[in-house]
Amino acid sequence: MSTTDVRTKPAAPVGVFVGLTVLDVVHRVTALPGRNEKITALSQFLAAGGPAANAAVIFAALGGSARLITAIGDSAQGAAARADLEAHGVEVIDMAGSDFLMSISAVAVLAQSGERAVTSPDAGKVAVSAHGIRDYLMPANVLLIDGHHPGLGLAAVRFYQSTATTCIADAGRWKPQFEALLPHVDTVIASADFDVPSSAGALPRVGATVFSEHELFRGTRLARTAGPDPIHWWTRDAGFGTSPSPNANGTVQPPVVPAVDTLGAGDFFHGAYAYFAATQPHADFASLLGQAAQVASLRVQRLGPRAWLDSLG
Repeated sequence: MSTTDVRTKPAAPVGVFVGLTVLDVVHRVTALPGRNEKITALSQFLAAGGPAANAAVIFAALGGSARLITAIGDSAQGAAARADLEAHGVEVIDMAGSDFLMSISAVAVLAQSGERAVTSPDAGKVAVSAHGIRDYLMPANVLLIDGHHPGLGLAAVRFYQSTATTCIADAGRWKPQFEALLPHVDTVIASADFDVPSSAGALPRVGATVFSEHELFRGTRLARTAGPDPIHWWTRDAGFGTSPSPNANGTVQPPVVPAVDTLGAGDFFHGAYAYFAATQPHADFASLLGQAAQVASLRVQRLGPRAWLDSLG
C-alpha cells in the first residue's frame, strides 16, 4: 500500500495595520517649482499612500494576510485609494463617518536624487470614531500603528497588548497622541526626524540605557532609522533572539544602492519589519532590521510607488 506525502503549507502571517490612508499624486521633476512657477513633470503616478497603508501593501506582497483599519470614505479619491489597496491584496476596513473626506497628498520626486517633497492634510481635522473597531480586531501575529487616527490606534493597542501579538509603532514624526500610544507597544521604530518635544522629555539618540531614560518607551525594542545611514537599535529584552543581555544596542548598515525614488521607503521598511517579525519570532532584532532594510533598498532603486514590488521575486 502506497502512502502520499502531504505537506501542509504554513499559514500566512496575519498583520493588522491601523492608521492613515491618503491618495498620493506623484510627479517626477527635475526641480521643485519656485514662487508662481509652473513646471512640466517627467512622469506621474497615482496610488494609495500613508504609513499604515503602505506597510500593509508590502506585508501582503511578501506573503502575509494584511488587514488595514483606516478611514477612506466615499469620495472619488477614496475610491481610487481603495481600488489600489485591494488590487495589492490588502483587506480594507473603512471606519470613516459620513462627514469624512480623505486627503490627497501632492508629491514631487526629484529625478536627480530620488528625494521627495510632500504636501498633505494627513488625517485631516475630522476625528474618526473607534466605535465598532473590536469587530475587526481578529487574532493577529503583528499590529502596526502609525499615530494617525489616534482613537483607532489606541483602541487597537489596548486590545492587542493583552495578547501575544507584536505591537509596533511607526514613529515617523512626533505627534502629541504618541504620549498615549507608545507606552502600549513593544517595538518603536522612529525616524531621524522623530524628536520628542521638551514638554515630554528629549528622546535620547544614543546609549544602551535609552529605555530607562524615557518613560514613553516601555517596550523592549527601539530603533532609529536615518535613510541610507546606519540604523541604531536598542533592546532591553534579555530573552529576545540572540541579544546578549538587557540593554543591548548596536547598528545595522542598510545596503548602499543608487536612490531613484525614496517615496514611502520608510513605510515599506516598517511593513517589511512587521512581516519578518511575524514569520521569525525568535530572530534577533538586528537581523529583522537588516532584512527590512534590504526590502527598503529595493524600493528606492525603482521609479514609482508600485512597480518595484515586482523585484521582490
